Amino acid sequence: MASWGVRTLTGPVLAATGVVAFLVLGSLTARLGESGVAALRYAVVGVLRAGFLYYGLKAVQLTEMANRVWKRGAEYSLIFAE
Repeated sequence: MASWGVRTLTGPVLAATGVVAFLVLGSLTARLGESGVAALRYAVVGVLRAGFLYYGLKAVQLTEMANRVWKRGAEYSLIFAE
């Protein structure tokens, strides 16, 4: 389930975040200046990307663990069936 979430949600959520960051943080240009807003935009999207990277790595780890548990369970059921 976690790997499905990473594959399905990461792209659209990051795209929506980029649009929101562009629009909302763009309104702060008068106060922070163009370079300050650009840095803030990069920071917001970068932090979210780091969060999704962590989520993705955990999803891979959990998928591998689930596959090992399933394989072990299949082996045990074959042993018990004999």
